[in-house]
Amino acid sequence: MGAKGHVIVGSLTLICMIFAGTSLTDGRSLVKLNELMDLTKTMAAETTLVSKRVPGIYFPYGIGVYQDTYGNKWTEGSSMKDYYLDPADNVPATLSETHPAHWVTLLECDDHKTRGLVVLSSGLIALIASFFAIVASFAGVYTGKGVFGTISLVCNILMVLFFLIGTALMGSFYNEGFDCKDNLGNTFELTMKDHFDLGYALPFYVVALVVSVVNVACIFAFGAMVEEEHDDDSSSESSGARPDEE
Repeated sequence: MGAKGHVIVGSLTLICMIFAGTSLTDGRSLVKLNELMDLTKTMAAETTLVSKRVPGIYFPYGIGVYQDTYGNKWTEGSSMKDYYLDPADNVPATLSETHPAHWVTLLECDDHKTRGLVVLSSGLIALIASFFAIVASFAGVYTGKGVFGTISLVCNILMVLFFLIGTALMGSFYNEGFDCKDNLGNTFELTMKDHFDLGYALPFYVVALVVSVVNVACIFAFGAMVEEEHDDDSSSESSGARPDEE
């Protein structure tokens, strides 16, 4: 792949890196709470949780790929029942003031947490791969060595794979209902789309996925063009050498 190809591929990869990085750093990139969530309508009928005390804790609230609005990571904090002095009387401890836990940890939404952690992992891997792809592209511009084109290709294939995984799991995270628990341990089903608006992380991942696929195609295309140029040069040299030999 020539210098022009490396510049184009590196520039496109930079877009992927920016999109992935932005989604990771913003605490509301994945979903954003769209209203004061009335948990008593969602939780099991036998729950004694007072709705007025919980929704205000998390409004405005959002979940990002790496952390939530208050900087809590996916596994940080304890479950809701640990923050109530007397669950039977619904007496909150310090929950409303300290925002001590990530939403999925607080409500023990294990399936949501699993998908979120995989989305996070795929985003981090794609971000690292994009960094090395950019380094390889610009190293290829200055050295002209073909090995950097190969490195860029491998990195972009990894980006395609992990952006695809992240995109698929973001969709299931938002659209599917999973079991969670209230402060008394009662199980209820929570579907994110019923209470949250979709953030920009999913569209960003889709764009990054498409750009990564385009990059892979560009690397093959530019590589083929370079090979054709080499073949043409070799043919010209061979034909030019024959008259001298005679």
